[in-house]
Amino acid sequence: MRFTLLSILLLAATGINAQNFEVGVNAGMAVEYHNLGKNEANTNYSAYAIDAIYTRKAWQYGIDLGYRTHVFSGVSTFLDMPIDNGGSVFVTKVPFHMEDREIPLKIFMNRQKSLGKFIVYGGLSMGYCSFHDKATLNWYGKDMSQYYDNNFALVGLQAGATWFATKHIGINAEVAGAYNFTFANVLRGDMSYPLTFGIRYRL
Repeated sequence: MRFTLLSILLLAATGINAQNFEVGVNAGMAVEYHNLGKNEANTNYSAYAIDAIYTRKAWQYGIDLGYRTHVFSGVSTFLDMPIDNGGSVFVTKVPFHMEDREIPLKIFMNRQKSLGKFIVYGGLSMGYCSFHDKATLNWYGKDMSQYYDNNFALVGLQAGATWFATKHIGINAEVAGAYNFTFANVLRGDMSYPLTFGIRYRL
């Protein structure tokens, strides 16, 4: 009898705890315009993420594995003043193309609030990112392409909402931003990410 009661209690506890876990997949895309002094660029980027979330009372704790791609295409402006041209200054516009690949791994904590079938949340994140960059630049017929790989720490903010259409299936929308500690003075120093949409599955 004791074994039966203990088994029932354990099964009930397992069922209650299982409802506190969610897994999700999100994806989003955006286009931004950047004016960096003499450099102007249109930025196209996409972001994908897989989340595992544990909810306890009014807090969410989770881990996020992402994959992000950035494509920069634009024109760099250079001032040339050859020695033998009598002091004349020429303005040279050189097209460039950059492709970045990032694989961030973050942990996060959100404060959440239930509004019927809606869950709204906001919080902080921190983690580590693997960065791979390819820059293509042709200067007077000379290939000056560069490749750069690095790893860096990052911190971020996120806010979003999930609408649970059923007990287990939800539709999520989230906007997030992250700042890394490697490119503090260039375009990728303050990275903001697009609004992403995804699906949540509550266990």
